[in-house]
Amino acid sequence: MIFSGSIVTIEKDSLDAVKSFLSGFPQIEIHQQTDDGCQLVTVIEAEDDKELETLCLILKENSHILDVAHHYFNFEEEVEEIRATGKKPDLGGFGKMSRGKSYRQ
Repeated sequence: MIFSGSIVTIEKDSLDAVKSFLSGFPQIEIHQQTDDGCQLVTVIEAEDDKELETLCLILKENSHILDVAHHYFNFEEEVEEIRATGKKPDLGGFGKMSRGKSYRQ
């Protein structure tokens, strides 16, 4: 399980529409918004990096969402698995080259 603290940057005057859109994703919690309503502080929960990447690509398809930027990650369960089994996780989805992708590509 991965938890990501992320900033969702949105178009001006689209706060209500984006909040409504994000409420359809049970794995996303909105914790704060900027005074100008152009950024939301969120926590996103995903099973792995591929699920997180796919979810972010879906979010970016919304015309009001300009960017989703991850600022911290919690990998606690993955660390425990590595210690117990020695298995190393695939972190390929965390590269910067993934940020510019479209879900439809």
